Amino acid sequence: MVRKDRKKEYTFFVLPNNKKIKLIYAPSKEIFIIKKKFLSIIFDDYFYKLSPEEKEFVIWHELFHKYYESSHIFLCIKIIFNIVNASYEAEYLADKFGVKNGTKQGAIKFLRRAKILYKQGILKYNPKTHPPIEERMKRVNNLK
Repeated sequence: MVRKDRKKEYTFFVLPNNKKIKLIYAPSKEIFIIKKKFLSIIFDDYFYKLSPEEKEFVIWHELFHKYYESSHIFLCIKIIFNIVNASYEAEYLADKFGVKNGTKQGAIKFLRRAKILYKQGILKYNPKTHPPIEERMKRVNNLK
């Protein structure tokens, strides 16, 4: 259920550990499913099409970005080193965090879906911020 508060629409997603995560609803002409923007996690209508496992994975993935990537240390690393490599590493770490707190099955299922959406041109792929989806799938498959 989406609620309104100060012109923003939001909902709460309850993780299996009963932690409530506030998600801000942002309808968009371009599908982005879910992403971090500043210190908020926003989602669009496509988020509702994900399975519960996929939702859990992407929320944990975005929580990694929200809490860890927002730190000053991570920003310094991005500046000192190649920003693209740091962005790729952040995605790999966020995937690992999503698997650790969610499930590997949810991660693989979501990444397969994203791959199809990229190929169909429905979801836009940004090679400056995201590594190739095949490499992400390979790394997730190799996680224990």
